[in-house]
Amino acid sequence: MFNQQSLAEQVQQFLRDQIISGEIEPGERIDPKALAKDHAISPMPVRDAMRMLDQEGFLEVSPRRGVFVAQMTRIDLKEIFELRIALECMAVRLSVTRIPEAEAASTLAAYCELGRLPNGDERNARLSEVDNLVHSVCIKHCGNSRLIRQMHNLQDMIRWAQSTTIQYLKEPFETTLPEHIRICEALVQRNGPEAEAAMESHLSTTSQRIQDHLIRLEQKGGEQ
Repeated sequence: MFNQQSLAEQVQQFLRDQIISGEIEPGERIDPKALAKDHAISPMPVRDAMRMLDQEGFLEVSPRRGVFVAQMTRIDLKEIFELRIALECMAVRLSVTRIPEAEAASTLAAYCELGRLPNGDERNARLSEVDNLVHSVCIKHCGNSRLIRQMHNLQDMIRWAQSTTIQYLKEPFETTLPEHIRICEALVQRNGPEAEAAMESHLSTTSQRIQDHLIRLEQKGGEQ
């Protein structure tokens, strides 16, 4: 399955994908020797991959207990969103004059068109398609390769959280749609301060909804 080039990085990506998708669940133990044997590779790149995933926060490596998939806590999510707010607000600030006018307009139109659809399966399917659209546009056009790389790494953590810890939180459509439209309108107008303020407000509100949801779960004893 793996070739010899950057073998540790390939194992790292393989395990990261398994964790993000939920195929390997939080708290599950991973046996490095068994993994190496299953894929006919030496233990060294597996250990290197696990060390890197430990540094990224996906694994917990203990010399005595072994290797386990990390648990995503409410504090983890709070910190992830604090970082996301800082990075995405910077992306908005850098991208507001770089996004082509036609792309800014088409992004706004996508959200407005979605708002005109009646409630139902089509609307829900389209919502999942465009939910992250304005975020992706801002990151793509920020003009800072290091920021793009940092956001790529952070998005892995966000997808992991979505597939595990917050998978049952249903964002209220009528709340998030106006938030996205406000961001898009500011981008179309090339209004940097307003676009940044709208993004900060949207992400802060989303973070608070997640925290409130998880607190309610804790009070109910973890029942989804």
